[in-house]
Amino acid sequence: SEEVRCVSIVQSRWESARCCDAADELELQRWNGSSWIEASWFRRPPVPAVKTEFNFREPTHIGGTFANLGACPSRTSDKRMFEETIREQRSRRDSEKCIVQLTGAVTLLAEPYCIKHPRCVSVFGTMGTCCPIGDLVQSENRCCCGFLGSEPIFADEISLSSTRDKLSFEYSAIWVSNILPWIGLAVTVALYLTAVLMPAEM
Repeated sequence: SEEVRCVSIVQSRWESARCCDAADELELQRWNGSSWIEASWFRRPPVPAVKTEFNFREPTHIGGTFANLGACPSRTSDKRMFEETIREQRSRRDSEKCIVQLTGAVTLLAEPYCIKHPRCVSVFGTMGTCCPIGDLVQSENRCCCGFLGSEPIFADEISLSSTRDKLSFEYSAIWVSNILPWIGLAVTVALYLTAVLMPAEM
């Protein structure tokens, strides 16, 4: 079996009184041997060093439901409606059910509105909040949030956080603050020994 990670959707267009009759929502399904059920991706959240009732997350299956589809052709297009070919792409991170729960610190550091996160805008539009959604205490965030771009959400994704951290200003500042005191101590000891052991000038 193969796992679907993204879909490319091309909907047929028919002339009508409306702008277009394309579906605005899509549910990805799979055959389980007896019936069609919603396709999903398994997510195992990272295990915290110290487990509490607030920071521990159970493994879950994220369903493949995609919203905000059926974009209308440009008004400046010279093609007839049925001649239009609009290709829309969605990945599993763009699923309406791809929501991860993070710590409450996100409510203080992140921009909650969808319009502040380009990927969220392209998938869910500019209205409402995405990072986090609604309740600030629960801190449930959509997978399209900008600060989750380099974080692994699914097991087969590669974590870029270690490389990113080493190149970040914060990491560099912490590294320098940890190293400089020892360098200063070594220089001080070297100068002291030099002053003590070197013969005095005549």
